[in-house]
Amino acid sequence: MELRHLRYFVIAAEEENFRRAAERLHVAQPALSKQIALLEAELGCALFTRSKGRVYLSEVGRMYLEDVRRILLDVEQATERIRQAASGQIGTLRVGFRETAGRSRTVSRSFSFFRQKFSSVELRLQQMTSPAQCTALRAGELDAGFIYLSPEHDHGLARIEVAVDRFYLALHRAHPLASKPAIHLHDLDTESFLWLARSRNAYYSDTLLRTCIAGGLAPRIIQEVDSEATALNLVAVGMGVSFIVAASEVSPLSSIVFKRVVELDNTLTLALVWPENTNSPLTNKFVETVRTIAGASSTSVLSARPTS
Repeated sequence: MELRHLRYFVIAAEEENFRRAAERLHVAQPALSKQIALLEAELGCALFTRSKGRVYLSEVGRMYLEDVRRILLDVEQATERIRQAASGQIGTLRVGFRETAGRSRTVSRSFSFFRQKFSSVELRLQQMTSPAQCTALRAGELDAGFIYLSPEHDHGLARIEVAVDRFYLALHRAHPLASKPAIHLHDLDTESFLWLARSRNAYYSDTLLRTCIAGGLAPRIIQEVDSEATALNLVAVGMGVSFIVAASEVSPLSSIVFKRVVELDNTLTLALVWPENTNSPLTNKFVETVRTIAGASSTSVLSARPTS
């Protein structure tokens, strides 16, 4: 049994006249009659009652017509869903993002724009460290992710650079160093540090520690934390200070200030990454969205710079 046999039957049932049905289907009447007969033989029952050159749906035929219409509608809807999925109009897109990426205007605008333009797509966001995202991307558990690039983890992934962030010292607004115009690493010899656990991102932690030691500071780490949000909360209650990666000196908490440290000029590149060999229309559409938003942001920054 083929779908065309079912379509033939529906038209024949609607017309209850094989000649008119054949004309609607653009087939020869004998061919239509033969296909209906074959369908009846396969089903083992008469779908039509034939009388004096006319045909009428049998009771069994009326029951079958309801089921066939439902089947054809399901097939039509399934076909449309596949077409929409293939064109990136529906489906699920899984995007990871590093904790601090959520504060990036490019990232937040990309999510917002994509949701508006592709409202039928389920955008599933997962907060994860950069190394965890890279692992998930290679395992097929994520479609794309916003990470800080590092040669240890992101090799073999396609990318769009979104922003360049740097390290800042986060300290309580009442801390004596908060009002100091310039902070040096040697000013931090006696400070108690809240440090992002190396297990969360070894590249991040090692880069920061090497820079501190090279500048003459051996940080006195009193507690490792699992996230920068935890570090900021502990800084806010006066437990110590912490190094934070951010796009600017604007702190998300009013009780905390971010300060540049003169010798700490390391930068981290925030980027959207995805598998190079992806054939996902949804991933490609999200990549283009981020590319557009990042390009617009870059143009805006350049046009805002004063000319000499």
